[in-house]
Amino acid sequence: MINEVRNAFKKNLKNLKWMDPETREAAEIKADTISDMIGYPDFIQNPKLLDERYHNLSVRDDTYFENNIHLNYYNLVKNLEKINEPVNKTTWSMFPSTVNAYYTPGKNQMVFPAGILQSPFYDSKYPVSLNFGGMGVVMGHELTHGFDDQGREFDKDENLHQWWNSNITDLFKNRTECFTKQYGKYQINGKNLNGNQTLGENIADNGAALKPPTTLI
Repeated sequence: MINEVRNAFKKNLKNLKWMDPETREAAEIKADTISDMIGYPDFIQNPKLLDERYHNLSVRDDTYFENNIHLNYYNLVKNLEKINEPVNKTTWSMFPSTVNAYYTPGKNQMVFPAGILQSPFYDSKYPVSLNFGGMGVVMGHELTHGFDDQGREFDKDENLHQWWNSNITDLFKNRTECFTKQYGKYQINGKNLNGNQTLGENIADNGAALKPPTTLI
């Protein structure tokens, strides 16, 4: 399913008249190099690795408050241990049970926890159209994040690098201005939303629904 969504995304790139051939080719390469992690990290099904990972974490069934303190301290130590260490691309930022997904530009990676890979987003008994309309849209959303107002600033090798020339960047910004204005008109409790603040999510939402995979046509 991810590959179908990826192929549909690359076909959409060919229809972008404002993007020059050089940038389009680089975007296609980046789309192909975006890695994906599905379900759960490998160590979860390895008792030895699981014990090694949490051997410093003390948890009891009768001390809820203390458990939270221990967990926060454990996470703090784990984060401090990452300083000056190379990026570990196998590290997850969500629990497998989380009903969500995310894209990390610094890793050029999409992650889909097991929690979201179930009904109503996905079910092996669903027709293909429903699975693409649910989980496929989520995948397209995360893939598009690699090319939104923030993701586009990272190249295929996860480096913060300007791989779009100034002309293409200006054309992109001019076109995304419509999203800023459109979503800035929506109100909640009488107050307008900040279209600039939600730009990345709005681009990803619209990019996900732009064109269905060829299997649905």
